[in-house]
Amino acid sequence: MIRYVHSLLFGLSVLLPLSTLAAVRYDSAHDHLNVTAQNQPLSQVLGEVADATGMKILMDPTVDRPVTAEFSEVSLRLGLKRLTNGMNVVLIEEPVKNGTGTAPAVLKLLPSGQSQSERLQPLGKKTAVATKPATDKNYRRERRVDKLPAQQRDAAVARMNQQTQAKQARKSERVENKTARHAKQEARHAEREAARTARLARLAVTDPEVYARRMVQEAQRTARQQAKSEHQSTQQ
Repeated sequence: MIRYVHSLLFGLSVLLPLSTLAAVRYDSAHDHLNVTAQNQPLSQVLGEVADATGMKILMDPTVDRPVTAEFSEVSLRLGLKRLTNGMNVVLIEEPVKNGTGTAPAVLKLLPSGQSQSERLQPLGKKTAVATKPATDKNYRRERRVDKLPAQQRDAAVARMNQQTQAKQARKSERVENKTARHAKQEARHAEREAARTARLARLAVTDPEVYARRMVQEAQRTARQQAKSEHQSTQQ
């Protein structure tokens, strides 16, 4: 009898619906966000997004809601827009490291009609204990923006994003100028090497003895440079 009841209960447990978990993957190389969530708390889904992307995501617990979403290979910016559609959010972007353009860096979800909240909580396992010191310039700027009315806050965030994009554009321009200068230096070096090779070729025909001494000197110089490089590498 006990075995029958146990089997019956086991059978019922199998028939009960299992809770689905959100699946979040992010390909930073191509900026592809993949999300699959079925009636999951938005805080949980965004927490996994924060862990996968390294973003800082803050949410007022009162705005948490169930979310059902399924998309793949969309940009992080578009994915966040889909997940928070219709909500009061503040999105701050920062320059992409070792690249061009900007990317979402901080996302705040606030109650409707409010420009700030004292109940903001960080989402994600990696960011749950992360706090910025009051001396951090970006942190102080975000705090000032949070205290503004909604319309002014949106305008301030837009200006911040424009400034970030302009800063990244200037950085990209500096990198391009540096690359162009390096290319010119390489071209001049190639020209000098070609002229030197031509002079040695003429010298080999006009004065073979001088050419032979020059080749010996070149070999000795190369040997000294190699020995110096090996000595420096062993000291490091």
